[in-house]
Amino acid sequence: AKGDEKETCLKRAAEIGAKLAATQNKAGFWAHEYPNAFCTAAVLYGLQQAKAAGAAIDETMIARGVAALKKSRKDGRQPYSAGRPASSAKSTSARSAMCDVVLYAAKEITEEEMAASVEMYWTWLKNSEAVRVCDYHSDEELGGFFFWHGFYHTSEAAAALSKEKALPVLAKTQEHLLLIPEWDGSWIDSHELGKCYGTAMGLLSMKRARKYAEPRK
Repeated sequence: AKGDEKETCLKRAAEIGAKLAATQNKAGFWAHEYPNAFCTAAVLYGLQQAKAAGAAIDETMIARGVAALKKSRKDGRQPYSAGRPASSAKSTSARSAMCDVVLYAAKEITEEEMAASVEMYWTWLKNSEAVRVCDYHSDEELGGFFFWHGFYHTSEAAAALSKEKALPVLAKTQEHLLLIPEWDGSWIDSHELGKCYGTAMGLLSMKRARKYAEPRK
């Protein structure tokens, strides 16, 4: 966006940021049903992007959220909900990289630590993929409805790595996306959320992969 359109977008982003500030809890987390790392990371990633684009975002709000994620992180793993112990590598795999890209942007962890979380996601992707079209927690903390949330944000984390580290991961991202579309070209995880959501997240992930990786021939 440019000119007046950009100013409108930045103003709207600042308004959203102010509303998000009102929903952040005292510990620094955001919630859907309960305070947790994955909602907090998604909010913080958007706020960091908005601030980098020039929107007036409260730095204190971001700092509190980053501190919450840093405190809940243990050996690269995050708990399912705030206040619980960190989950196993398998169960945390779909949320660790999205938390780490926020912490990396805030200079709270190293690139190597974020790269390890991205690798952990791909190590356990087979488990997430196995329950992708299941509408509940079908493998302990893994549930189909979380697939695209984890896949998209992990592709964003991969893109934040140095080019040497990012390219192989984003090439795999593109390859996997081309393996799992529905017969009509859409993508889906939860049937309750439907094809619109899954397809949008798939396209966003593909756009990120194609921007950095060589197109498949």
